[in-house]
Amino acid sequence: MHGSPRKFVFFLFSAVFLRLILPAQSPNYIHYTTYDGLASQVTYCVMQDSKGFIWIGTENGLCRFDGREFKTFTTDDGLPDNEVLQITEDKTNRLWLTLFNGGACYMKDGKFYSVQNDTTLAHIQPVKNFMGYY
Repeated sequence: MHGSPRKFVFFLFSAVFLRLILPAQSPNYIHYTTYDGLASQVTYCVMQDSKGFIWIGTENGLCRFDGREFKTFTTDDGLPDNEVLQITEDKTNRLWLTLFNGGACYMKDGKFYSVQNDTTLAHIQPVKNFMGYY
């Protein structure tokens, strides 16, 4: 029993001492900005699709990140509105987007479909969240 308190004190001293001299692990992350190709510093949503792409809804368009570079889709590419608030993927790999203007659209095989080119979308009304926003 005489060695037991000494072992405890040694263990306690070692744990405290090692904690002071050994740094904890820091999370490894990269902060991407517009300098890296992100469309805007203002982002509304982020999701990863079934193919592994990261999709980011921003105030200046929809960004796709493949792990190396960003590709931005805007109204010039057929997106009905540049402000993308929500992104989700369905079972057929369509990306559904909720836009700031209240519209809904989807992207399939690189093409955007909205009420202008898909008449079934005219019947879809986005649901407002508890704050009254789409």
